[in-house]
Amino acid sequence: MMPFMIMVIVQRLGLLVFGMAGLPDVLRDTFAFVTASAAGIFFFRMSCGADALRIAVPAVPESGDGGGNGADGGDDRHVPPFRKKDTRFGRTMYTLVCIGALVIAMHVVAMAADAQVVEKFAAGTMAAEFVSLVLIHPFLEEYVFRWLYYRELRPMHPIFAGLAQAVMFAIVHGSVGGMVYALFAGVLLVVAMERSGSLAAAVISHMLVNLRSFVYLTWLADGAVEQAEQVRMMIDFGLVSLGFGAFLGLMVRRGLREVWNAADADADAESEDGSDDTGTE
Repeated sequence: MMPFMIMVIVQRLGLLVFGMAGLPDVLRDTFAFVTASAAGIFFFRMSCGADALRIAVPAVPESGDGGGNGADGGDDRHVPPFRKKDTRFGRTMYTLVCIGALVIAMHVVAMAADAQVVEKFAAGTMAAEFVSLVLIHPFLEEYVFRWLYYRELRPMHPIFAGLAQAVMFAIVHGSVGGMVYALFAGVLLVVAMERSGSLAAAVISHMLVNLRSFVYLTWLADGAVEQAEQVRMMIDFGLVSLGFGAFLGLMVRRGLREVWNAADADADAESEDGSDDTGTE
């Protein structure tokens, strides 16, 4: 928690200092976020190093404790291990599902906030906006919140860790609408990482959704092209459809795996029965 608090304080101070320096908003926000992320990562690593030194000192087990956190120890928390990295097909399907769900969350938040007009970026800041929105923010946010903070909190309980990192992710966003969307996004992205067994699914989902937003704020902003809103709705419908199709694909794969596992179990049982009959003869 302390590295996150330091990260938020540094971000707020960075926004103030870089704003007073007269930087454009996009550079101010980017520099403040990068500085805050670096501070958060640094203090997180420092705290983890201190914990490692403390854990390295063997504790004397209490009488009847059984020795600690092993299979027969006294730790009654049954936290499932991380999934092994899924196949390329599985990671792709989870990425598509996450993108579709994020698009739906965006529309729900936009309707609740009554935000319908998509204004265009200033022409002189498009390159900086692209680098910040599509490249820097997705990678740093996923690394800090989903990789560092979630993995640190996960031993307590995966659900608690997922909700906690989502709340922290929402706090670093400024507006109320942005905080609400970030809360949903934090949950969806950590589920994508957890289910796929890879951070890449969350990073790619975040990058592609931010790329969608960048395109909507540049070439498909209101007034940039004719019928921009209709084009945006068609693209979003396609993304949601792909996500739903990927979800169905994952459900079919899960059903087939259960059938195959049941068939393998029956085959193993029959082979064991055959070997027992041979032994009795």
